Amino acid sequence: SLTDADEQPRTYLYNTTAGWAGSWGGSSYNLPLRSNTKVAWRLNDSRNGNIFADGALRATISNQSVDMTADRIIIRGQQGVWRLKQIILFPTALTDQEVIDLTTI
Repeated sequence: SLTDADEQPRTYLYNTTAGWAGSWGGSSYNLPLRSNTKVAWRLNDSRNGNIFADGALRATISNQSVDMTADRIIIRGQQGVWRLKQIILFPTALTDQEVIDLTTI
């Protein structure tokens, strides 16, 4: 998950879904099992964000009442097995095209 010290709100990845959780929204995108998938979360600002996967925009969320102040990545293993190859955190939001290029397999 990508979150703040209170873990609310948060964005998350589970074995089959990627989405926004907690008090920050409720959008999700199903990820294919047993395949290589490149996923990017992009926070456009403190109230809006996107999920990109495999070179395409997959989900958008907007929350006009709760700010997302993400300052940490939390990795837990209770939802099954993942094979993470790389995690990158950029200090500023990438453009749509940069995220599409980054997540294209």
